[in-house]
Amino acid sequence: MTKKKIETFVYEDLGFPVVLVNVPMKKVFGEWCLDINFAQLQRRALLLLAKQMDPLCGREIRFIRHYLNMSTHKFGEVLGVTHVAVLHWVSDAKQMN
Repeated sequence: MTKKKIETFVYEDLGFPVVLVNVPMKKVFGEWCLDINFAQLQRRALLLLAKQMDPLCGREIRFIRHYLNMSTHKFGEVLGVTHVAVLHWVSDAKQMN
């Protein structure tokens, strides 16, 4: 298996862009793939979003809800809002997909 590192890589499969630096890559079946722990990436993204000073965008809120495996009803209940409010928050997330 061939390996290399990429200086910067923009990963967008969380629903929003995440810039990764010095990313390990491996060649699998002739294709270059990220050689990272994706569960750890999701956890770190969640922690960074929690510490972020700027307001969260809809895609980020959607990622958090999915990461926590909550329905819009449950997520809204935990935050003290209706599921309609949650749907409104994440509406720009669906427009981007």
